[in-house]
Amino acid sequence: MKEKIDLKKLMYCILPGVLYVAVSVSLPDLSHTLAAVLTAFVFLAVYYLLPKKLTAWKRYLISSAAVIILACIARFSKHILLY
Repeated sequence: MKEKIDLKKLMYCILPGVLYVAVSVSLPDLSHTLAAVLTAFVFLAVYYLLPKKLTAWKRYLISSAAVIILACIARFSKHILLY
């Protein structure tokens, strides 16, 4: 008998790796260790600052979006400040 795949658990397992890759690609000049620390710090900070009335997966997705947006802002602001 086949078991159904729980998509929430799959998202909880895969998304941190995807976030790390997104930050590493967005900030190529940053060391990989620093990119991982930045990703974890921003993700956890946003996750725990969001209201508890949101479901866990919504908080997870909002935190992930915040990490990617922050990495893109950091990358493009560096280019704007240099020119």
